[in-house]
Amino acid sequence: MKDFKQILDAVKTVSDGQTIQIFVPSDGKKRIFKLLTAKQQKDLIKTVAEKNISPIIFVETLNKIINANSVEKYEYSVSDRTYIIAVLRAHSVSKDLIVNADVIDLTKLNDSNTKIDNSVLERILETCDLKINCRVPSLKEDSDYNTALIDVSKNKSASDVFGEVFIYEVSKYITSISSEVLGLDIKLGDLAVKQRCQLIESLPAKAYNEVIEYVNQVRSEENKNLIIDGRVIDIELDLTFFTA
Repeated sequence: MKDFKQILDAVKTVSDGQTIQIFVPSDGKKRIFKLLTAKQQKDLIKTVAEKNISPIIFVETLNKIINANSVEKYEYSVSDRTYIIAVLRAHSVSKDLIVNADVIDLTKLNDSNTKIDNSVLERILETCDLKINCRVPSLKEDSDYNTALIDVSKNKSASDVFGEVFIYEVSKYITSISSEVLGLDIKLGDLAVKQRCQLIESLPAKAYNEVIEYVNQVRSEENKNLIIDGRVIDIELDLTFFTA
C-alpha cells in the first residue's frame, strides 16, 4: 500500500486537473482556473470565528483563492472578484443559488460576458482645486488594505470597524492627489496605508462624495457581468454564498 503522502499527492493531482475557463471582466479574455478544493471551502467557513473582522478576513481569503487557483499569472482586479468567485462556486459547489425564493442557475453567467470599459477602470476627478486619480485596485492592492484594516480593527466595536471599512474602501480606489493651487503632488503608494486613509478623511466632503460616486459607477459596470435571464443577480460574497 502506498504511504499516506503518496495518497495525498495522488488526490491532489485529481484536484489540480479539474480546471475551467473563466472570463476576466478587467481583461476581456478567458483564463484557466482550478476548481475549489474542500480545504478552501473550509478556510472560508473558518473566517466566521473572527468576530468583527470576519468579513475582512473572508474577502482576503477570496483574494488568495483567486490567485492560488489561477493557472495563468495575471494581476486580477477587485472588479474581477465577484464574477470569478461566482463561476468557481457554480462549478465547484453548486450551480443553484437561492435569491428571494428563486433558484438561480449560476452557470448562466457565461451568457453575459462584458469587458469593463477602460474609462471606468481608471478616471481623473477634478474638484475643489484637486486632481484625484482614481483606479480600480488590483487584488494585491486590496490585500494590502485588508491587512492594515485587520490590524487597526482588532478589539474595536462593530460600529468602529464599520467606519474604518468605509474609509479604507474609498481610499483603495485613489492612486494620487495633486493640486497646482496648493502645490501638492501626492502618490498614495508612497504612504503607509494608515496615512493614506488619514489623507482621504481630510478631503472636502464634496471631493470625497465624488470618489464614492465613481466607486458606485464601478459597481454598476461590474453588474453587467452578473445578469441572468435579463436581470442583475444580487450576489453577496459572504459565508452563506458557499454554504446555502
